[in-house]
Amino acid sequence: MCVWGLGLFFAKNQPRPHTHIMIQSIKHKYILLQKQTVATQGTIIGRVIEQGTSAPLAGVLVEARKEGSTAVVATTTTNASGQYLLSVDRGFVYNLRFVKANYIEQTTPTPYFDDTSLTIPYVVMPLIGDKDFTIIGDVVASGTNIPLSGVFIELRQRGSSTVLATSTTDASGWYAFYCEAVINNYYVLTFSKNGYVTRTMDFIFPYSGSTFIPTVVMAS
Repeated sequence: MCVWGLGLFFAKNQPRPHTHIMIQSIKHKYILLQKQTVATQGTIIGRVIEQGTSAPLAGVLVEARKEGSTAVVATTTTNASGQYLLSVDRGFVYNLRFVKANYIEQTTPTPYFDDTSLTIPYVVMPLIGDKDFTIIGDVVASGTNIPLSGVFIELRQRGSSTVLATSTTDASGWYAFYCEAVINNYYVLTFSKNGYVTRTMDFIFPYSGSTFIPTVVMAS
């Protein structure tokens, strides 16, 4: 009886190996889940300026929505330097909405976002009643997708030789310029740079405010 009782005592107080393994497994899954959550998050960074003056705009409401959805997934406001930062899920295309009193609301689509961060060079907001237009876009080299600086860009109305506005790409390959135009009229952009084949692109101004031009690829 004493031997049986002693054996029972030790059996009751021995650690249960299956329970230990289960706890370790749960901890491991929890750590993996934490890592996966961190890995699927990224930040969208950008800046908002006023049309005509290029002054930074503070207090602009910035909202992010996934493409095809009306639900706001992230929101913030610009700081004194006009900068903003949004934390969003990676692996989506987003539509960014910019709202500020006395300014024309702007909407900007992002490229497919699957990195730790995405920088939107700048968003230009015109004052209400300002009929000027803003053209924004970027230029890259064919085959490498390296941003091209120093590309000279001219804007003309289709069928006209008169240059309405010009711009030059910066070190990041981006350009922006202001011009007076007519809604729903056709215009032509010409992109030229020494050592590269000149490109032209037709487009229309669908509404007052900013018009984003798809990335232009130039071959050498």
